[in-house]
Amino acid sequence: MKRIQFILNNRSLYGANRSALSVIEDFISKGHEVKVLVPFWGSMADELKRKNIPYEIIPFYSAFLYIRPILKYLIVPFLLVFDIVIFPYLLFRVNKFNPDIIYSNTSAENIGIFLAKILGIKHIWHIREFMSLDHNSYFILGNKIKSKLINLSDRSIYVSKSVYEYVNLGGKSIKHKVIYNGIESSEASLSNLNFNNSEPVFGIVGILDVGKGQDMAIEYFNKLLAYYPKAKLKIFGDKKGSFKNMIVSRVAALGIGDKVQFKGFVNSHEDIYGKIDFLLMFSKSEGFGRVTIESALKGVPVIGYDNAGTSELIDHKKTGCLFKDFDSFLDCVNFIMIADNYKLVREKSFLNANKNFNTMKYCESVYNFTLVKA
Repeated sequence: MKRIQFILNNRSLYGANRSALSVIEDFISKGHEVKVLVPFWGSMADELKRKNIPYEIIPFYSAFLYIRPILKYLIVPFLLVFDIVIFPYLLFRVNKFNPDIIYSNTSAENIGIFLAKILGIKHIWHIREFMSLDHNSYFILGNKIKSKLINLSDRSIYVSKSVYEYVNLGGKSIKHKVIYNGIESSEASLSNLNFNNSEPVFGIVGILDVGKGQDMAIEYFNKLLAYYPKAKLKIFGDKKGSFKNMIVSRVAALGIGDKVQFKGFVNSHEDIYGKIDFLLMFSKSEGFGRVTIESALKGVPVIGYDNAGTSELIDHKKTGCLFKDFDSFLDCVNFIMIADNYKLVREKSFLNANKNFNTMKYCESVYNFTLVKA
């Protein structure tokens, strides 16, 4: 039996933490002792409590090695001072648990590697983001130092080939491995077509952020109304701030408030995928795209931007559709609106997701790479 200290950098139950939760539960099921460090109270802590998974909430700022070119990041030096003050207590609490391994769950989690080195224990780094491409967040010491820091880990996992090649600068090592995220396999029936191609309902799922591309989705959808005037767009996810204010105002300015619905954060998959006919993935630099697989497992075809992790998950016009601009986006919509194509794509994407991106395969790969071989 091993003790594994997981360190999260986010309080919310979004993609990265959902994927971590699958690994945590798998480790526990195999007889290992796990404890999770969460920086603030939120939906992730609620879920850990509901599942009786040991956790501790200690305020800290794990992404102190990154900076974003926005005004609020002027407080980062103050957060760094706070981290310096809180670090001895973090060290004390982690050491008291006496872990064999520290597991940092995202690229932005930068505390774990230092705790591991000071305590002289193994470190696992699960790299789930590009950071600069998807979050407009930059490593303050440059990409080469970032790569060297990650390489100090005993094992590093990358969620896609795109992330691996970008973050690790093309380096090769037995300490690195690409492991695609896994999603709980579905028993959904694909026997019936459930959409009216004259009144299609599109959905986009994810935190409201420029990296997720909700602004572009709104612009494309507005143009699409010229071809499908009865179409609707449902936006699932939330995050207060200037970006949300901007896209809400844009919808009003375009006069399509009756066509676009902001649904906020919705936890139930049925309340998301059961209410849409197509999922739109507009992130230009998606590391993996958990919702792409979730959607496929619910029998909802995906139309995604042809780049990064999304391109690795979708085989164009077979397990989904890929686009680069509005013309190719319209071609995707027109193609998948045909009932036979819709049926074929949803069936192939469902089978592909169940076979290649299931939770069991994901967790076994992580377990074998981090605990068996590490």
